[in-house]
Amino acid sequence: MVEESIGQRIPTLQGIAFWEQRVTFDGSDYRLYFAWNDRAHAWFMSLRNLDGDDIVSSIKIVCNRFLFKKHHWNPDTPPGQVICIDPKNQIDVPQFFDLNIRAVLLYLDVATLLSLDE
Repeated sequence: MVEESIGQRIPTLQGIAFWEQRVTFDGSDYRLYFAWNDRAHAWFMSLRNLDGDDIVSSIKIVCNRFLFKKHHWNPDTPPGQVICIDPKNQIDVPQFFDLNIRAVLLYLDVATLLSLDE
């Protein structure tokens, strides 16, 4: 299991269903767009360039899985991975108030990913 201390924590907001924020991954700037979907009872995240063009669109945020894994064919995707972790290993899909409390989003750079494989 991935521990929170090994990655770059991605701050999230509480009690807001939609928001966008700027992040830096491996020295490159991106925008992350977060949206709560009432019908799916889940958070979805999109990765955009600074012009607002989608790089990765509407990924369901689930715990303990690399969220960009299927998108590394796209050269605009950051070289590392975003993962949502639940330190207590009790939830699979973070609910509306879980982000940044019961579930934490992290960015793991390539060096960290390689160290996990060892």
